[in-house]
Amino acid sequence: MIVHDVTDNVNLPQYGKSSGEQDVGTGFTYDKNTVIADLENKGYKVLNPDVVIPTTISKGAQNIVINVEHQLVPITPENPGTPGQPINPNDPDGPKWPDGTAKNDLEVTGTQTIHYEGAGDKTPADNTQHFTFTKSTTVDKVTGKIVSETGWNVASHTFGNVDTPVVAGYHADKAVAGGATITSDDLNKTIVVTYAPNGHVIPVGPDGTPIPGADQPQFPTNPDNPTGTTPSEVPVVPGYHPETGKPGDPVDPVPGQPGENVPVKYVPDTPTPETYTGSQTIKFVDGTTGKEIETPNVQTAPDLTGDHTFGKINTPVIKGYTTTQTTAGGAIVTKTDPNATITVTYTPNGHIIPVGPDGKPLPNVPQPQYPTNPNNPTEVTLNEPVPEIPGYTPNVSTVTPENPGKNTPVVYTPNEKPVGPTTPSENGTPSGNTGNPTTPQPKTPAKPITPTTTPAGNGNIPTNGQNTSLATSNVNNANATTPVAQKQAAQLPQTGNEQLKHEGILGLLALGVAGLLAFGKNRRKE
Repeated sequence: MIVHDVTDNVNLPQYGKSSGEQDVGTGFTYDKNTVIADLENKGYKVLNPDVVIPTTISKGAQNIVINVEHQLVPITPENPGTPGQPINPNDPDGPKWPDGTAKNDLEVTGTQTIHYEGAGDKTPADNTQHFTFTKSTTVDKVTGKIVSETGWNVASHTFGNVDTPVVAGYHADKAVAGGATITSDDLNKTIVVTYAPNGHVIPVGPDGTPIPGADQPQFPTNPDNPTGTTPSEVPVVPGYHPETGKPGDPVDPVPGQPGENVPVKYVPDTPTPETYTGSQTIKFVDGTTGKEIETPNVQTAPDLTGDHTFGKINTPVIKGYTTTQTTAGGAIVTKTDPNATITVTYTPNGHIIPVGPDGKPLPNVPQPQYPTNPNNPTEVTLNEPVPEIPGYTPNVSTVTPENPGKNTPVVYTPNEKPVGPTTPSENGTPSGNTGNPTTPQPKTPAKPITPTTTPAGNGNIPTNGQNTSLATSNVNNANATTPVAQKQAAQLPQTGNEQLKHEGILGLLALGVAGLLAFGKNRRKE
């Protein structure tokens, strides 16, 4: 068995094997698959992997050859090598990637930067363009050497030109910039574009000196040419007029000198009285929302020559609001500040807030707002009645708030529900109100009287002290029937029983009157 390297035209003895002279039929073994795998791991390519290797010795001499060649791998920026690292992952002790195969060896990027300066915070940002040079190499995976190398994709690159941005108030020294050429050895180029302020129109007096405080309009930058300017105008100068021409006439810049100032001569005007119209506007606004809540009061004064003081007005009464001012106005206007605005702030009036004994607002009840005093916009009306709420009694009947803009809580206490009359229970003890009132009974005599007959039901009669609850009973109690025990008492033969009878009748009448009064009171509350 022979493994032959056709690239170097040499045999690889470490992979060969010889049986020597053997009898025909003697067995022969050779692990072709293992040999091929090892060859490939070391960077070889097997050219005849399907070669058949006999398993026995046949007559005569036999030479069986496995041909291999070196694998060549292209190295590009997209598929670079790693210098110093194994080329064949399964052969860590084998050849390493050589220098010149890293990505930055195969790819370099150049730039053209147009740098703008001189226009302050209006200066444009730098304009940067990029270009990348690339090349590739071929590496022998068996030897780890570069066997071939291409040159850079181009020898040089020329960038395009860029129009210089127009910047208001400034002119540039270049209308276009760029066109730089770079190579792989000279990668970066910078071009500077410088801006400078445009010139101004300078109003000057008869002596040629600038007029203090006069407007000095600047020449506008030409929108179609960032290196030039366009004409400006003769400005208006109070108290002066141009020696020639009139305000608004065009003024040409100095040709080729866009940064030069151009003087324009003025002469003083003949003094004439100047008048102006002054105004005082009084606004009425909600201090919470800032919105106007009433039509403003506007006063004007025409043909003024000096300072003017406007009169005052009474502040209006606005429903639902109060203010701290009873009058407003009296503004002073001048020629330089002819329009005065005065703001009168109004505060929304507070409300009466019905609350329970726990201090929490009662739900679904009126919360009336304090009415504004119709004669004084700074006050609300005094002694404002609190709202009536069925089933409740307020702790005060009227409210006079100390602060018109603050709410006033009023405590309402639930009314006590009427307690109805009681009916004797079966054992004689008064029970709760069952709808049938108990007729007041006569007082117990000093000496107990034993009836000759047993009263119907039980013989216990409620004492007069229990009738105090009848003051709040329903009017229907007036028609209540007398308990059976009372009727029995009226029939006793003793003389004292007649007196008890009369007292019982009087108690019944009192009960009826009390019931009628309670009914009428409840109806009024409802």
